[in-house]
Amino acid sequence: MADNGIREKRPYQDKPVRHEYVLTDFGRSLRPVLVAIAAWRNAQLPPEQRAMILVDSETGREVQPAVIDPVTGLGVGDPRFVFSSGPAAGPEIRARYTE
Repeated sequence: MADNGIREKRPYQDKPVRHEYVLTDFGRSLRPVLVAIAAWRNAQLPPEQRAMILVDSETGREVQPAVIDPVTGLGVGDPRFVFSSGPAAGPEIRARYTE
């Protein structure tokens, strides 16, 4: 993960040398993705089998995250949202999305 810029290794002690791993800004940007994955998994489990839940720290209320398009307000699971090739797509990806 350090090689991919998700975390960085920092020394916190000299003798003996010891390190800690700290999330980078890029690593912290993964939080919404991890929250969505955890919520997806929790949705597959009965409430009594959930080892962790996402709650509002001020109210303690359990919250259900949603991934939405900020322009339309629609959930990205809506069938109108489809993948298309992007500007960096090679010929194989472009062919896949033009068929």
